[in-house]
Amino acid sequence: LTSFTAFSIFEFICLLHCCYHEFAQLSRNTLRYFFAYANILNVRS
Repeated sequence: LTSFTAFSIFEFICLLHCCYHEFAQLSRNTLRYFFAYANILNVRS
C-alpha cells in the first residue's frame, strides 16, 4: 500500500509537470499571437 501511494504521488507529479509545460507553451504562443495582432492594429491606425 505504501509503495503504491508513493507511485501514485510520483505519477501525479509527472502528470502535473507535463500539464504545466503544455500550459506554459500554450500561453507563451497565445501571448506571442496577441502581441503580433496588437502590432498589426497599431500599424493600421
